[in-house]
Amino acid sequence: MLHFPPDVDVGSGTVSQPGARAGDLTSMTGEADMTVDRNGVRRRFLWLLKNSLNRLTGRIARSGRGPFSLVRHVGRTSGRTYETPVILARVPQGFVAELTYGAGVDWYRNIVAAGGCVVVSGGGEYRVDRIEPCDPDVGIRAYGNPAALVLRLLDRHEFRLLHVAVAEREG
Repeated sequence: MLHFPPDVDVGSGTVSQPGARAGDLTSMTGEADMTVDRNGVRRRFLWLLKNSLNRLTGRIARSGRGPFSLVRHVGRTSGRTYETPVILARVPQGFVAELTYGAGVDWYRNIVAAGGCVVVSGGGEYRVDRIEPCDPDVGIRAYGNPAALVLRLLDRHEFRLLHVAVAEREG
């Protein structure tokens, strides 16, 4: 069992009972605290994806084969360039992205802050000049079957249009 010093924030709240440790799972009343540390679990899950699965899918995306694309973006505070593998649907205006983990993920927050990004897909690079909301029905249809069926079953509804600059769509 992990033990943390008293008064340490472990993600779901502050442990403030004198002498209490986060691993004790008891509240001020002495009752078991069954609060789930959703932010901490999510943060650890996203770290695991970034450091394992994303490396593999990034290689696949760079090869130009398979369903993956790369979103090349610049960190909001670091200024560092990142590449994040995602599954995008190609549409005439650019690409549709389904925000599986919501609008709070770093790659999405970075492209919104920058007003664009570069998508690496199918061996080509495309400059995204704006990001727009996308109607869920339009977003689901963009993926085609069987992906559209899966997205409907999972009740996915957060989609964005990554609008590609006109000159790059024509070239």
